[in-house]
Amino acid sequence: MNRLAIGITGWLVASVAQAEAVVHARASSQIVEVGDTFTLVVEATTDEETRVSSPAPGKTKPFKMVGRSGPTQQNQMTITNGQVERRQGISMSYVLQATKEGTFTIGPASADIGGILLHSASVKIKVVKVGMAPKKSVDPFGFFGDDDSFGSLRSQPQEKPAADTSLALAKADAPNLFFRFKPSKVKVVVGEVVSVPVYEYEDPTAPRLVAEEVVEPKAPDFVVRGYQATTKDLGVVHVGNDTWKVALARRLVLVPLRAGRATISSLRMRLRIGGQPAVRETGPLVIDVTEPPIKGRPPGYELGTVGQFALSAQIAPRAIEQGGAVTLAIELSGHGNFPTKLTMPAQDGIEFSESEMKDDLKIDEQGRFGGTRRFTSIIRILRAGQVAIGKVTLPFFDAQNGSYKVAEVDLGTVDVKGASAKVEPQPSDAQSKLASLPQPRTSLEGGTSRPKGALFGFTALALSGPVMLGLAALAARVRKWSRARRLQIDTPAGRLATALSALAEGKLEPSLADAAMTKAVEAAIEVYFGVQARGLSSDALQGALEAASTPAKIVTDAVSIVRAIEASRFMPGEVSAAEQKERTSRVERFVSEAKEVKR
Repeated sequence: MNRLAIGITGWLVASVAQAEAVVHARASSQIVEVGDTFTLVVEATTDEETRVSSPAPGKTKPFKMVGRSGPTQQNQMTITNGQVERRQGISMSYVLQATKEGTFTIGPASADIGGILLHSASVKIKVVKVGMAPKKSVDPFGFFGDDDSFGSLRSQPQEKPAADTSLALAKADAPNLFFRFKPSKVKVVVGEVVSVPVYEYEDPTAPRLVAEEVVEPKAPDFVVRGYQATTKDLGVVHVGNDTWKVALARRLVLVPLRAGRATISSLRMRLRIGGQPAVRETGPLVIDVTEPPIKGRPPGYELGTVGQFALSAQIAPRAIEQGGAVTLAIELSGHGNFPTKLTMPAQDGIEFSESEMKDDLKIDEQGRFGGTRRFTSIIRILRAGQVAIGKVTLPFFDAQNGSYKVAEVDLGTVDVKGASAKVEPQPSDAQSKLASLPQPRTSLEGGTSRPKGALFGFTALALSGPVMLGLAALAARVRKWSRARRLQIDTPAGRLATALSALAEGKLEPSLADAAMTKAVEAAIEVYFGVQARGLSSDALQGALEAASTPAKIVTDAVSIVRAIEASRFMPGEVSAAEQKERTSRVERFVSEAKEVKR
C-alpha cells in the first residue's frame, strides 16, 4: 500500500470577534489510486475564548466515505519572550475511498466559529490507475497542518547521514515509528536552563501512517522559556542494523523552580499504522534538580541566577545642574535564566527610579536561551561636584563550569554643577520714587456690626419645637448619606470609577494625573483579578500578580505602566500635553483589556 503525505490544499482566514479564525481542509494525499483510501481532515482554529463547533467536509462525491473520527479538541500554547499566546480548535477526519479515475473537487469544508459559519477553499484530488501514484513519506505531526495554528508539514527528507551521530540507537523503541526525549542534561541546578528536544524516528519501510491525536508534554515543575513545535528533518541514522529517518519534532526550553525531582509528562500520539490503531509515547522524563553549592557563593547572589552573563552601561548626559537627572541604560547579555532586576549602588544624594525592562531573548539552534535584557532608569543627583555613581554587580552561577562569577560595570562619574545662589532683584528708580506713597488698601472701611443678641429671640422661636426636630432629622440623614457615599467611593470599583473620571477630564496637573493613573491601575487589578495592589512597587506588583496566576500580558502591561509612572517623578521639566494624553490612553486601554480578559 502506498505511503501517503499530508498536504495543505485549502485555507481561509477570517476575523471572528476580533480574533484570527482559520478553517481549512486538507487530504493526506492529492494523488491516489483507484480503490485506495485517504484521509480528509477538517480543522477550525481560533483564540481560546471563541466557541468552535460543527466541522463538516462539504461535498465528497464521487468518493465513498468508509470511516470517520472525531471531533477532536486541540490546544496550542506558544511562548515568545515571556509572552504567552494560546489557541484552540476542533478537528474532524474522514476516510474516503477513490472509486474511479479523474480529477475531482471536495468541499468546501465549513465550521461554526463564534456563531459565524466559515468555509475553507475546495480540495482537489487526482485519482490514477493502480500502481501509478507516486510514493511519498508522511510526518505524523503534519496532521495538524502547516499554518501557524498547530504545526508544520515536513518535506521529503534528504537521504544523507544525520549530522549528529549520537542520535543513532542500538535498537528501536517500537516498530515503524517512535519518539524519544533527549535532554541536554538530566542533573541541573535551580535556575539552570535545560533544553529538552523530542526526536521522531520513522522506519521508511513502514505502512501508511495517519495521526489522529497528539497530547503535548507538560512541565508543571518548570518555568517554560520557550516551546517549539515545528518539525525539522535531520536526515537518516542507524537504528540497530537498519536505516531510519530522524527529525526534531518538538523542543521545550525550561527552567526548574525548586530543588527535587522535576517531572516532564510524556508526549503521546494516537495514530493508525497500516489502518490499525496504535499509540506511541515517550514516557515521562525526570530531571534531578539541586541548589548551587553554598561554598564560594558570593554576597548578593539570588537563587536562580544561572548562566553566563556580561554587563555594559551608558549614562547621558554626563554634565547636569545639581538636582537634575540623567538616563541610565544597562544591558545584560549572555545565555541562561536572566534576573528581572539589578541592584543599584546605594549612595547619599543619589536616587534611582524603578527600571523599565526590555528583552531581546530567543532560542538558538543549540536550544540555548539568551540574548539581551535592557534596564532603563532615571538617576536624580542631589549633590554637586564630580559625582561617582558607583558599580552595578550581578553574582551568578556558571553551571557549565560549576563555579560562581560576578559580572560588573562601573557607571563612571557625572559632572554636577552647584545650584546658583538666588539673586534678589534690585528696585528700579521708578520703584524708589513710589516708596514714599501710602500703601495700597487691603480692606474696606466704614462698615458697622450688628449688636449681639438683636435677633436672639426670633432665632430661638424659629428653631424650637417641630422645626428643630425636622432640622435635626435632616442633618442625621445628610450624615448617613455622606457616610454611605464615602464607603461606596472607597471600594475598588469606586476608586476605579473616580480615577477614570478624573483622567477623562484631561486637565489634571502632571502629578495629579500620575496619581489618578496609579489609582486606576491598582483598582482595576483588584476589581478584575482580586490582587491587592495599593502601595506596591513595580517589582512587588509583578510578584503578586504572578503568584495569583494573572495572564502574562496583564502582568507585563501593569508593571510597565507602574514603572513608567514611578520614573516620571524623577524627570526634570514639564510633561507635555501630548505625553500626558498618551499615558492616559495607555492606562485606559489597560483597564479595558483587563475587563475583557476577566470576562
